[in-house]
Amino acid sequence: MSARGQEAASESIVVSAREWVDPIPSTDLNGEELAAPEKLPAILQRVPNASFNAAGANSFTDAVGIRGLANTPNFSKQAVTLYVDGVPSSSTYTNFSELGEIAHAAVFHGPQGDFFGKNSEAGIVEITTVAPETVPQRAVAVSMGSYDSANANLLLAGPLADGLVLAKIEGSYLTRDGFLENVFLGTRPDFQERGFARGTLRITPARDWDFVFSVEIHRARDGVQRFVPLFAPDPFRVAFDFDGRTDIQGNVESLTISHQVEAGRLTFITSHREWNLDPYEADLDYSPAPIVRGRIQLNQRQVAQEIRLDSTANDAPWNYRVGLFADEVLNDGNERFALPGLLKDIAFEDEEFELAIFGRVTRRFGQAFELTAGMRLAYNTESITRERRLSVAPATAFDANRAEWNVQPRLALAYHFTPETSAYFVSTYGYKSSGFSYLETDPRLASFDRERVWSNEAGVRGDFFARRLDVRCAVFVNRVEDYQVERPAVPPDITIFNAPLVLAWGGEMELNARPVNGLLLRAATGFTHSEFREYRDPFTNASYRGNRTPFSPEWTASLEVRYSYRSVFAEAEVVANGETFYDDANTAVMRESPHAQGNLRIGYENSRFGVSVRCDNITDTRFFTQKITYAAVGTPAPPRTFGVEFRLRL
Repeated sequence: MSARGQEAASESIVVSAREWVDPIPSTDLNGEELAAPEKLPAILQRVPNASFNAAGANSFTDAVGIRGLANTPNFSKQAVTLYVDGVPSSSTYTNFSELGEIAHAAVFHGPQGDFFGKNSEAGIVEITTVAPETVPQRAVAVSMGSYDSANANLLLAGPLADGLVLAKIEGSYLTRDGFLENVFLGTRPDFQERGFARGTLRITPARDWDFVFSVEIHRARDGVQRFVPLFAPDPFRVAFDFDGRTDIQGNVESLTISHQVEAGRLTFITSHREWNLDPYEADLDYSPAPIVRGRIQLNQRQVAQEIRLDSTANDAPWNYRVGLFADEVLNDGNERFALPGLLKDIAFEDEEFELAIFGRVTRRFGQAFELTAGMRLAYNTESITRERRLSVAPATAFDANRAEWNVQPRLALAYHFTPETSAYFVSTYGYKSSGFSYLETDPRLASFDRERVWSNEAGVRGDFFARRLDVRCAVFVNRVEDYQVERPAVPPDITIFNAPLVLAWGGEMELNARPVNGLLLRAATGFTHSEFREYRDPFTNASYRGNRTPFSPEWTASLEVRYSYRSVFAEAEVVANGETFYDDANTAVMRESPHAQGNLRIGYENSRFGVSVRCDNITDTRFFTQKITYAAVGTPAPPRTFGVEFRLRL
């Protein structure tokens, strides 16, 4: 890649998608910009008002949110849906951390159920990986760093037969010693060992046909989840009598068939995903005393079918997408907790089914005005079978099921003052489906209602100075009914309660600038105030009106600077989050103060070779990325780390 090509590829990693302008907005990005192995957090931290509350166990019990709307760690449906090469995620805690070499990424704010098959209440992260093309691609990257970390990535792609058959093979392997020091056993319990491989076969028998078949596998043989007591004087020095482990494996298969017809592009996406956590073991008293040990085994299987018809005439007055979607998600597992003289064992099976029809159409009036309307009609069902056995009491069990219809309308207006400047307003309804908690014994508390949001947004966007400056500003208001809150019920059970009303409002700004050749600047900041307006503690009846909702930082900010001269470059970034609460009561121990983290990368790269050194969390800032209220534990952010990377393109 030439120096000029490097500069162009590095302009913007992620764009908050302009849903009211383009049917499928995306931005070319350089995969080298996402040098961290876990690319999804790296993407979201560049988007204003987006949060990634990592729990330190791949994606298990993570909470991902946008503008005050997030999933809960265990039981609620995902608020932010991830699409990778047309394959949707089924829940936040079963997302795979390794995504491969990324070609495009876009983040959509707000409900998108009228544009994508899988429902999303808070937004969509749409990722397209590098596709095999007629030009061969061969690349290898190797990195080493502190905590005995090592990472290797391989990409091979190109034609097999006269350009009609193309293939891609990519894979990665990562290993790292633990950040935690178990002073009781003399071990590093939160080590990581992860592998990923993907094979893609693409067949283009004619100009209007495209067949893509993909298979990928994932394996993580990690140590214990990085939960530590919140009151520990040093969050990286623990004393566990049992280290624990987190073994996750899974696979994804997909077939995408695209055909150009008179009405547009017809696409069929068939996918199958499996995710297995077997086992998850931990010292749940988080002390050297042999009091509580836990073992969790979870399985999830998803089969999905999506059919889309997209208009392809960009200069036509009508622009549209219509589609059908169906998926089935099967969950089962068991959790075992052992205490002195007591053994509790929970087993469950849960089945979800969704069938939806969706569509969005935009009508352009001249060169200035656009009117967009969208609609989603979905039918959702879920059933659960649960059994709990206690060594000191009779077994309990319950079966339950539910079914519901959901509708999501959309109305949006856009006005283009010039080809480079626009203003818009969009009003959308969205939802998270109802469901069940398999950790709740009482059937009356085990189910929860759907969450509904009325989202309104207005904004402006402009490109100035021959596209050397790009600015986007927006304000929003979300009115949320039956907001889903996860919290303890009758100890030691956990479930979700519905808060009658939540109001979230705020604003955000994104700026991309190229003031001089070789210098790139990107800034993004957002403010979200999300509070309970009607909600009382289900057991104490205490009013939580005015309390902040969990997993929603009050503000986010990021600043990136990259300067390149010939083949030498330097990159610096600062990522910051405002005050965040992790419980509905807003207790002091479950509060995380505002914090910032700085990262630095310098190196040399040309079209064939690259070498760089990096330092993440330069100031060794200490903060928690996740807290669990009912266990008084949290996940400390990774400490300061160093690394060096070598890249070779053939």
